[in-house]
Amino acid sequence: MLKYDLDAPTRNPVDTLLRLMTITFDRAMFYADLQQEAYDAAERLRASAAQPGGIDEDAARDLDEVLARGGIATLVGKTWAADRDAGIYATGEALRGLTQMEYAERKLAAEMSTKAIAGGLAERQTKLLEQQAQLIAGFATALARRLGLDPTAPEVRASIAAELRAIDPS
Repeated sequence: MLKYDLDAPTRNPVDTLLRLMTITFDRAMFYADLQQEAYDAAERLRASAAQPGGIDEDAARDLDEVLARGGIATLVGKTWAADRDAGIYATGEALRGLTQMEYAERKLAAEMSTKAIAGGLAERQTKLLEQQAQLIAGFATALARRLGLDPTAPEVRASIAAELRAIDPS
């Protein structure tokens, strides 16, 4: 079990999110391929059941192989029920606990990375606005001095402020 360690090295949220997206995409493609193989085998099995010769054993074997391959059995398991008359019987399928835990951790990591990235962008935007404000203030001060005006004089400051409001009324 991993222990909580506040001194552990940090991870770049952009890199973390990119890795999670890559893993998720690769898994989705893998599952899609398995699903297509299972669908094709099930269709062959269904078609063979309607034929006079009966069920195509190769199609049944292919379907069983697809469902057992690739660790599918470790991801998805059967749900069971029991009663006096029928005994124990399969009622459906469900994701296994470890699969659900891994998904929850992956989702949490993606959400936290997204928030960290958004927070970093907001901080960068704020710094950029502050730099632009300093640049404009420096420009206005230098221009006033070049024109022989005192940049601290109330009428000069009022004129600069009015011009800035005309550029951006917000």
